[in-house]
Amino acid sequence: MKNTIMPPLVTVLMSVYNSEEYLAEAIDSILQQTFFDFEFIIINDGSTDSSRNILQAYSDRRIRCIDNETNLGLTASLNKGLGLSKGAYIVRMDADDVALPNRIQTQIECMQRMQTIDVCGSWYEMFGDREKVVKSPVEHQSIKDTLFFKNCIAHSTVCIKRKSLEACAGGYDESYAYAQDYELWCRLKDKVTFATIPEVLLKYRLHGSQAGSRHIEKQDACADRVRKRNLQAIGVQLSREEEKIYFDIVAERFEPKNKEGLRLAAGVLEKIYHAGKVFYGQAFRERIQGFMKPLPEASIRLSAASMGLFGIFLRGEVLSNSRDKIRYLYHGLKNTVGIKKWN
Repeated sequence: MKNTIMPPLVTVLMSVYNSEEYLAEAIDSILQQTFFDFEFIIINDGSTDSSRNILQAYSDRRIRCIDNETNLGLTASLNKGLGLSKGAYIVRMDADDVALPNRIQTQIECMQRMQTIDVCGSWYEMFGDREKVVKSPVEHQSIKDTLFFKNCIAHSTVCIKRKSLEACAGGYDESYAYAQDYELWCRLKDKVTFATIPEVLLKYRLHGSQAGSRHIEKQDACADRVRKRNLQAIGVQLSREEEKIYFDIVAERFEPKNKEGLRLAAGVLEKIYHAGKVFYGQAFRERIQGFMKPLPEASIRLSAASMGLFGIFLRGEVLSNSRDKIRYLYHGLKNTVGIKKWN
C-alpha cells in the first residue's frame, strides 16, 4: 500500500518585495508558531535587495519559495500563491509584520469550533512609527456595516477558508493594484461570514517604506472605487460632485465651506442612510449619524440653516435634545423669514 501524504491544514501566504530590513523577523514569527501543520508559501516578487538571499538561508521544509522573474505586484503575486496553495485555510502574512506565537492556533481553533466562519481576523497592535492597539469590529453584521465605508480588517491578520474563497470570489481582483484586500472583503461580505477574534494576534509595523505609505493616493483611489460599487449595490447613484463630498466625508477630510456644499453633504448622507438601512444594521446607521453630526452646527455657522435641513437632521436623529432642536429651528426660521433677533 502506498503512503498517502496528507496536505497541510494551513497555507501561510506571503509576498516579498525588497523587504530585507524586516523579512527575517516576519518569517521567524511564523516558523515559531505553536501550530505546526502548515506550508509557508513565499513569493519573492522580483526583489532587487538581499531579500532572496535571506529566503535562501532558510532550510525549514515547510517553506516553499517561488521567484517571480519580474515584479508582478502584490495582487498578482497573492493570486499566484493561492493557485499553488494546498491548505484548507489560507493565513495571510506580510513581510514586515510579526505574528504572535499563538496566532495560527487561535484562529484555526476558532474556525473549527465555529464552522460558519469563513474569514477570521483579529485585533492587532501597531508599532514602529506609531503605537496603538486596533480593536476592529468583532461580529459579522458590524464588520459588514463598517466595510460599506472603509476597510476594517487588516490584511495580514486574516485566516480564510480556501473553499469559501474559491466558491464565492475566486481570488483577488488584479485591477486593484492597491486596496485589493478591501475590494475582496466587499465582494465577499454578502456571501460569507466574517468574524474578528477580540485578541491581539499580530504586531502591525508602520514605517515609511511600506506600500500603504508610499502609494496612499493610489490606495485611496482604489478604495473609492470599492465605495462607489457599494453605493451602486444599494441603488444609490451620485453625481461626481456628490461622490467627492462623500469620499471626503468617509476620509474625515470634509469641511463645508459654503451653503451648497453643506446641503449636498446632508442630502447625500440622507440618501445613503435610507437606501442602506434595508441591507445594513445598527453600526451602519451609527456611522452615518456620526458623519452627519457636525453638519447642524456648520449650517448655523454658514447661515445655511433651513427647514429642509432641519427635516434631514431630525430624521437622522442628530439633533440630540430639545434645546438643539429649538436652536436650529430658530436659525432656520431666521434665514427663511428674516427674524432679526432671539425673542
